[in-house]
Amino acid sequence: MREDPFFIIGTGRCGTTLLQAMLMCHERVSIPPEVHFYARFEPEALGFACPVTDAEAAEYAKAVTGQWYWEQLGLESAKFERAVVEGGVRTRRELVLWLLDELLKGMGEAEPEGLLIGEKSPHNEKYIDAILEDFPGAKFIHMYRDPRDVVVSFLKEWWWLEKSKWRTALYWRDVMQRQQRESARLGPEKYLALRYESLVDDPEGELKRVCAFLGIEFDESMLRHHERKASGFLAVEKEWKQLTMQPIDKARHGRYRSKLTPAEIRLIERTVGPMLEAHGYERDTTIGDSVWWRLSDLKDWGAWQMRKLKRSTRKRLGTHEPHDLEFPAGKRGE
Repeated sequence: MREDPFFIIGTGRCGTTLLQAMLMCHERVSIPPEVHFYARFEPEALGFACPVTDAEAAEYAKAVTGQWYWEQLGLESAKFERAVVEGGVRTRRELVLWLLDELLKGMGEAEPEGLLIGEKSPHNEKYIDAILEDFPGAKFIHMYRDPRDVVVSFLKEWWWLEKSKWRTALYWRDVMQRQQRESARLGPEKYLALRYESLVDDPEGELKRVCAFLGIEFDESMLRHHERKASGFLAVEKEWKQLTMQPIDKARHGRYRSKLTPAEIRLIERTVGPMLEAHGYERDTTIGDSVWWRLSDLKDWGAWQMRKLKRSTRKRLGTHEPHDLEFPAGKRGE
């Protein structure tokens, strides 16, 4: 079971942590904190051969352990370096399994080999081809949520503040379009789409569907996810994930109505376009439209294009520093 993990994917801020919390309560399932291997630690993305060669093994290990996210994972750098340099952990598959095992042991799972292991880095949705190359038996659960609530949830977090409402809605649309194609390509045996609102409204029914997809029996303890022993997230993530340590709050449906202006709601709906109705969400019929709102959309688009131009210029000049969700003062390690 350990050899073929399942992957929970999505846009982020869409309920993946809630699903993780529920599944972690199953006696046969364990899901460590987000690894982000394919986005942060994949050898070729860091400029190394894959599998990592003998000549580059030590340098690759240092490139991984020198990242701030590695520090947040709380793993031993020396142990990882030994695994890569002396232990021959060099392929993507071996590296992912090593990281998952170490994180699970840190959660108190003495024998992770006997568990069905999940990996919950939402942005793995961009790396499905690579994941299937490494884990042919992998399955994917795609969590999705009303884009208007996703925008509200993203924009209250300090690590997303540079994005606009329009850019966030565009991101949601792009992910959903990509996952529509993946769903059709992979089929129901390997791909399950799960609506956040459905999980909150009918947790037992939706979890039974998830368990059937994963090939495990339903466990009622999953309905008491807030009583779990391990949080499943890093200490630094507590600020935006701690709600999963509480019972389900159905009042979080449609929060956008009190958080967004009519112009902002209409902006998001126009940006996501047909993808809104395609995923079971309706346009807000209580508000109208305005030519001034549309002009504001153009202003937002223009500002985004200027940011892209500045970034491109800095890259050509060699002064660009990639934004990697670095922690502002007072956030690192909290």
